[in-house]
Amino acid sequence: MKLPLTILFFCGLLQISLALKDYKVESDWCIERYDLNSSEIYRIHSGAHLPQDSKPYSTFMECLWRKIQFLDGDGELNLAKIREYYRVAQEGHDEVESARRADAVVERCRLAGGSTPAIRAINMGNCLKNN
Repeated sequence: MKLPLTILFFCGLLQISLALKDYKVESDWCIERYDLNSSEIYRIHSGAHLPQDSKPYSTFMECLWRKIQFLDGDGELNLAKIREYYRVAQEGHDEVESARRADAVVERCRLAGGSTPAIRAINMGNCLKNN
């Protein structure tokens, strides 16, 4: 009985650790792919507000959000994927409360649109940072 519980426990930890990844590999791939300045991109990305007027940052955001499937093939927001990530990211809460909180944030931000995939990603990113 202990072995199946142990296996379930470690599978759960693995699932959480994968879901809470920081997307560094994907970010670095986009930076390299488009020959962007990594220091500048990470400085902007860690700021309180993500700018729409930086072409390099817009390129990065569109690339990253497509790569992690927060944008779908048509460049529209993939709310299900974003919600899935934020459900797991709600540390310190049980599964039901995490789901409720993630759903509330995504619902508040779901209309964060924009004329291009990059602007949609940036607007959604700003909304998520502020909620």
